[in-house]
Amino acid sequence: MSRSVVRLLLSSGVGCLPGLLLSCLMSAVPMKAIAETPVPQPKLQPQLIVFGYPHQIVDPLTLYPIRLLRAALDKSGEPYELQASPVPMVQDRSLREIAAGNQVDVFWSMTSIEREQYLLPVRIPIDKGLFGWRVFLTTEKNQHLTETVQTIAQLKKLVILQGHDWPDTKILQSNKLKVITSNQYRSMFNMLATGRAELFPRSILEVWKEIKLEKHNLLVDPRLSIYYPTALYFFVSKSQPELAKRIEQGLNQMIKSGEFEQLFLEEYGADLAEALASKRRVIYLDNPFLPKETPLDRKELWVDVEALVGK
Repeated sequence: MSRSVVRLLLSSGVGCLPGLLLSCLMSAVPMKAIAETPVPQPKLQPQLIVFGYPHQIVDPLTLYPIRLLRAALDKSGEPYELQASPVPMVQDRSLREIAAGNQVDVFWSMTSIEREQYLLPVRIPIDKGLFGWRVFLTTEKNQHLTETVQTIAQLKKLVILQGHDWPDTKILQSNKLKVITSNQYRSMFNMLATGRAELFPRSILEVWKEIKLEKHNLLVDPRLSIYYPTALYFFVSKSQPELAKRIEQGLNQMIKSGEFEQLFLEEYGADLAEALASKRRVIYLDNPFLPKETPLDRKELWVDVEALVGK
């Protein structure tokens, strides 16, 4: 409708009828154009996902679990914002915060029957089961102690160090090993160095990095290792099943595409090679705390330690 026509309507008696004017204006707009006008959709707000900030780590975003978590979340295509908790936390506190629904949404830890009772696990082992393969930190003074150890009975004579709230502690104790504990991660290396314990079992995925960081003249025993079936999972609150599902679907997509294996080997390939470089004896332990729901039948999720080193 031209401006002259609008002025004519407004200056005439007809122009004083707003309804008629609106009708005239609308008639000048093609109905197809109205129908095709896109309706703006509300923008999805990113989901804030907070992970427990490991207390001994300077930059948690560089950690393998966080890089894996970010990659899995990316697969969903839904917006999210991943943040560390406001303050550093020990493992036990991170898990308690998740259970209480407080300031942490997700953390990674070894599973157990007890943990799966109050937390929701994403049952894909992000460690491929290798947290259960343990070599021993020891001192130069005590390194001879493993020379003749061939059996659990012989291993029971040695004093082993563990964290007080670690699932590993109960596993070792259930196998009747002599275990002392500490609730301070850093102090354990000093306890070992000063002779309060003789062996400190550490996963092959962590020991080589630790030995470089600690300044206590400790060494990795080249003769002996232990293995028990276990899994390192992401855990979320039981009130957040959708978050667990989102992480699980993303991880499964990564497994199918090969991205999971690639990221795992980028992070731990050298550690695995280092562990295999020495022909260590392996003592196999039972894990009575492994939940029956553990997906041991999904062979693609695990590294077969027995196939690697024999039994």
